[in-house]
Amino acid sequence: MSLDLALTIARSGLASIQRNLAQTAQNIANAETPGYTRKTVPQQALVAGDMPLGLRNTDAQRAVDTAVLAQLDQSRGAVAAATVREALLQGIEQAHGAAGDGATLGDAVAALGDAFTLLRAAPAGSDLIWMVSAAMSRSAALAEATSATMPSCARCRAVPIAFETSWSRVVTVVAAT
Repeated sequence: MSLDLALTIARSGLASIQRNLAQTAQNIANAETPGYTRKTVPQQALVAGDMPLGLRNTDAQRAVDTAVLAQLDQSRGAVAAATVREALLQGIEQAHGAAGDGATLGDAVAALGDAFTLLRAAPAGSDLIWMVSAAMSRSAALAEATSATMPSCARCRAVPIAFETSWSRVVTVVAAT
């Protein structure tokens, strides 16, 4: 081994120690910083055959706990699931309307039932037929709006059409009597 090679190896060793000391100083200075993780500088011995050539430092690497990463992934997954659930439920809530304001599908169906009850009591009243017709149209419109917010429910979309068809038959029969 030549003297020049020995000095090169010693110089690379001292540079490696200096880099490690600088990283250690940075770790100590940031020990109280929230979110800071300790970093290490890995060393790699350079060898050609059986002849040592010195040390090489690679990039600084963070020391991260795998349990913390797993918990972070789990938390991110929970947030993503909650976001999707909220978006889905907001669409359903908008379609159904607020409880108590009289604009929900249940309120429309109840009004339709009341209109049929009144029509049964006085079948000859033409104004009652129109009241039933209006209640039926409102119920059908709300059912259609509700089914439109649920794209995966193909059978729900057929309900308003069947509802209108049935209603037109009822109106025809009642008007004929």
